[in-house]
Amino acid sequence: MENRTIRQSRAPQGDPETRAVSLPGLSLMFFSADEREASSFDFVLRAVQFADRANFEAVWFPERHFDRFGGLFPNPALFCAAAATMTKRVRLRAGSVVLPLHDVLRVREDWAVVDNLSGGRIDIAFATGWDANSFCLIPENYPNRTALTLDGIGEFRRLWGGDAVSRVNGSGKAISVSPFPRPLQRDPQIWLTIAKQSFLFEEAGRRGLNVLTALLMQPLERLSENIKLYREARAASGYDPDDGRVTLMLHTYVGTTDLVASAAVAAPLRKYLSASIDLWRTESSALRELTERERADTVEFALRRYIQTSSLIGRPDTVAKTMLKMAALGVNEIACLIDFGVGPEAVMSSLQLLAEVWRTAGNR
Repeated sequence: MENRTIRQSRAPQGDPETRAVSLPGLSLMFFSADEREASSFDFVLRAVQFADRANFEAVWFPERHFDRFGGLFPNPALFCAAAATMTKRVRLRAGSVVLPLHDVLRVREDWAVVDNLSGGRIDIAFATGWDANSFCLIPENYPNRTALTLDGIGEFRRLWGGDAVSRVNGSGKAISVSPFPRPLQRDPQIWLTIAKQSFLFEEAGRRGLNVLTALLMQPLERLSENIKLYREARAASGYDPDDGRVTLMLHTYVGTTDLVASAAVAAPLRKYLSASIDLWRTESSALRELTERERADTVEFALRRYIQTSSLIGRPDTVAKTMLKMAALGVNEIACLIDFGVGPEAVMSSLQLLAEVWRTAGNR
């Protein structure tokens, strides 16, 4: 399959439904809500191998701690290291490393190993984190997690380039530290993971970073506005506004008809969304105060929203139209979230259709 990765794309003027645009790049993302089945590991690696064969751009692995939601993935470097040994070309990406939970030295060491194992195929998205419970690893970093992330990205870049940093050793002595091994890539691509915050889109632009985002916390109109802010911030800081890469995560399932696809995802996606409320309610008083009926209504509203306007769920031409609509908004790549509860064999069949959609739509 020909690689159709967009390296330059700005949100065009005019109606995104009708204006001709290039197809976004396509990658797979994982964020399973339930780690109880051992087969989950086998499924993830099968999907990774498919992405490699189908010439998808990348695979993304998250970092999650101490909760069943996403609990399969405590360290994205582990899955990327495994994937490195069984793939040849697909990019291996952290989506994301929660940087305030780690010393940047260790992040640099881990990912340099994976870079070598993969022949120079790693990229990293960094996130601030939001779940206070995960910060039991290092609670003092929670209040300043955004600043620590932005500063840490700068330090990571310097360490990757070969610089040393100052630390205090166990004897209380200031020392200069250079991490090993040396990576293969000179400059891995770096994303900043952003839920919806406009100031972070602007910050990513000012720092020359890519953006990894989703529609969980922002409607399409807000996403379009944030992408515009991002491009403007890049230009104002001396970066080519067209070079920055915006990656959008979308729940994905392709069926033979819209009805077939919707029926296949309804029950598992409803359960997945309900589990996400359980996770987010720890940080949201509004979610904690929902009655059982209000909670059910919230899940149903989110389910309809995702299927109708905010996902790649549907028949092939429906999915192709959504891909092009997202590209018209300024999205360069779609990270297809596939492990939200649909059975593994059904997902693998969906991936076959997804690959076909990408190939045929790209030939329009």
